[in-house]
Amino acid sequence: MPVPDVAVTVAVPFALPGATKVVVAWPPIERIASDLRRLRRQRTSIALRSPVWFTAVEKAYDERLRLACERLIIDEHLDELAGVDRDIERVRLEGSLEAAGLQLRGYEAASS
Repeated sequence: MPVPDVAVTVAVPFALPGATKVVVAWPPIERIASDLRRLRRQRTSIALRSPVWFTAVEKAYDERLRLACERLIIDEHLDELAGVDRDIERVRLEGSLEAAGLQLRGYEAASS
C-alpha cells in the first residue's frame, strides 16, 4: 500500500521566534526502489492491457526514476528524449542506480 509523501512543520532555530518552515520529507530510498521494482513488473504485465495503462505505468516509472536519480545525485535526461532514445536512457539509469546500490532486478517473480 503506497504511503504518501508527507510535509512536516519544523521550528527553525535561527528564525524569528514562532517562525516555522515547511519541509517536504522525501520517501525513503527503499520505498523508491520498491516502487521501481513494482512498476518495472507492471510495465511487462498490466501495462500491456491498453495504451492508457501503458502510458500511466510508464509515466509513474519515469517519475520514480527521476526521484531516485535526484536522491542519489545521478544525471538523468528523460524529459529531453523520446522514443527509443528515452528507452535507452531508462536502461542507462537503471544500470547507474544499480551501480549505486539500488536493487531493481531479481524480484520479477514477486507478486504486486
